[in-house]
This record gives sequence, structure tokens and C-alpha cells, in this order.
Amino acid sequence: MIYKKFILLFFLLPFLLIGTLFSLNLLIDPFGITDYNILNIKYKMARDDRTEKVERIKKIKQIDNLILGSSRSQHIDSAILTKYFGGYSYNFGVGGGNSADALGLLLYLESKDKLPKNILLTLDFSTFKNDELHPSFYKLPELNFLNKDMKEENQIAKFLSIDAIRASFKTIKAHLKHTVPNSYFNKEGFMVSNKPKTTDAESINKLSISYVNNVYKNGDMKISKARLNNVQSIVNLCKKHNINLTVTLTPVASIQYKLIQKNKKLLNKMQELKVKLATITPFYDAMIDNMYVQDVNNFEDNVHTNEKYAEMYLASIYKREYIELTKLKTSQNQN
Repeated sequence: MIYKKFILLFFLLPFLLIGTLFSLNLLIDPFGITDYNILNIKYKMARDDRTEKVERIKKIKQIDNLILGSSRSQHIDSAILTKYFGGYSYNFGVGGGNSADALGLLLYLESKDKLPKNILLTLDFSTFKNDELHPSFYKLPELNFLNKDMKEENQIAKFLSIDAIRASFKTIKAHLKHTVPNSYFNKEGFMVSNKPKTTDAESINKLSISYVNNVYKNGDMKISKARLNNVQSIVNLCKKHNINLTVTLTPVASIQYKLIQKNKKLLNKMQELKVKLATITPFYDAMIDNMYVQDVNNFEDNVHTNEKYAEMYLASIYKREYIELTKLKTSQNQN
């Protein structure tokens, strides 16, 4: 009899465990997949910003103004675009995001007849160094236009993923302790940061040296044709749908910019990208050295600007204030 109970428990235990985890993740819903928030949780601790933001966009009926880019664009408050253009604005800045993520989202929005009227496409020099894409890009059918036959992930499977389980435990722990996270995304995709200011010239210098050596590979890099082709496809899509597209190359701290200038191979690659990009579309070049990037108080680290700088950054583009922040580049003007 004892053996029968043991065997029964042995086979039932996995189902009980799976059921418990599924119920926990469904109750907490760290990615905001459902419209329910029974526990009234204010801060969700999702680790996968692509999944979190895609799920949010699926619920929004219409986006009038859209910010596309990497984590560098996450400190651009989408409310500023609403101030300039009206309507509803959303920030789809995602960690390690590049032109493939941007194109994938726009193709998805096109299929749902939800394309915005205005787009701010922010591009990073570093994302053109190769053809690599973030693992989360491949698992999201809403973004992954490279695999046309990819089947949409079952909603039940989303509640049983490792990321969901981790996020749920972190979320419920913070909720019970009434902990406000150091940073989180609001409903418009803007990263709200509560982290204390710790950046100084010395730390930015160390980060910049490491970035140039490891990310830029000291200049031993190629400019990705695939990433440039994606930009061309975005330009074509915007022309097709009469969308107001603004493209900008994002800034880096002056310390890092000077390291690029000192490295002949790296400087040539940066100039090569700017020339090639300008043949595709006019863009605002913020990857320049000026008084604003020389001020470490405008940066979270060597490549991420803060909210204050981001607001001036948009004013330099849309209102032509602080014009030293950016310089308009076209195929006729490369200086």
C-alpha cells in the first residue's frame, strides 16, 4: 500500500508543481499578458523587456508617436513626443535593440493596421558592428520577421517560462516588502529611474576604455549590411505609409568619443557608418563631441544619457534648440 502511494505521488508531483507555478505566474503576471491585477501589484520585475513591451503594445489600440531603439533610448520620456505632436506616445527602447527589432515591430504594427504617425528611430554605432541579434528577438513572433513560419508561442507556455518564474518570485518579494525598484518601465515604455547618481569622470573613463576594447573590438569590426538594409526597409515602409520618420545616431560620453578619435581603425569605421547611413536617410548625428557630452552629469554611464539630457536632445531635433547636441547629416553633407 505504501508503495502504491509513493508511485502515485511520484507521478502526481510534477503535475502539482507545474500547476502551482502556472497559477503563481498567472496571478502575478510579470509581463502584463492579461488585463488582471488581482493583487494590485504596482511594480512588475520582468527581466525580458521585449516581451514586456510587446505585450503592452498588443493592448494599446493606437500609438500615434513611437520611439524605437536600444536601452540608450529608454530614458527618452515618450510624453515629450506627445507634447510636440499630441496623441499617444510609446517608447519601445529595448536592451541591445537594433534596426532588426525596430523593423520587426513596425512590420507587426503594419499587419495589425496600427502604425504610428511619427517615429523617432535611434541608432547606436555599436549595433552595426555585426549581424548578431538578441535571443529574445528570435522567440517573439511579433518581432522575428526572419522566420516567417515561426508559430506564436502558446500563452500557457509563457506563464511557465524560466523568465516568468524568476520575474514572479522577484515581483512578489518586492511587493510584500513594499520595495520601489531602482528602475522600471511606466505604461508608456519610459524607464523611470530611482538610482542615486554615482557616475563621475573616473568611472566613465574606465567604462569607456572597456567598451572600446570589448564592444568595438578596438576597431576590428565590420559594418553590418543586414543592419543597414533594415534601416532602408524602415525608410521604405515609412514612405509607403506617409509616416514622419526622424532618425538619429545616439551620443556617447566625450571621454569615449575621444578614445574613438585616437583609434584610427575605429574612427574610420564610425565615419564609414555615417557615410553609408546618410545615403539611406538624413539623420541627426549626436555622436559628436560638444559641451553637452563633456558634462558627466548628463550621463548615467559612458553610453546612456539621463532624462534631463534626453529632453534637451529632443528639443535640438524637433525645436532646433540646443542645436549643438545634434548635426543633420545628408549624403551631401558629411562634415
